[in-house]
Amino acid sequence: MWKDIIDILINVYKSYSGKKKENSEKLSKIFDQISEIIDSCIEHLRRDEYPHNHCQIMAALSKDLVNELSHMMDMNKLKELESLLISASNLEIEYANRKKLETRNVLESASARFKSLSILYS
Repeated sequence: MWKDIIDILINVYKSYSGKKKENSEKLSKIFDQISEIIDSCIEHLRRDEYPHNHCQIMAALSKDLVNELSHMMDMNKLKELESLLISASNLEIEYANRKKLETRNVLESASARFKSLSILYS
């Protein structure tokens, strides 16, 4: 799921590469905030703590991201991205899988990729 989200976002960037992106600073900030909330979730999981409010924050950031991308993507792809982001927003469910190394690895990879997108769009 995270890989699919990142792939869509990279394709959006490629399609707008070389063009002035008037909202690129805002997108960069959202990507950075998503990376931070995923990192925070990872830290909670490492400490065997429940990541309270992470779903709400991620859902709000996802909504902001979809709004910012609405004029850059066709409606079908935007709906696909929105659906993936809604699923990914459920970070608190990862608490059940907190002992699995794969869970943290996937989240760490997603966080790093969002951080990279933040730099790419800045």
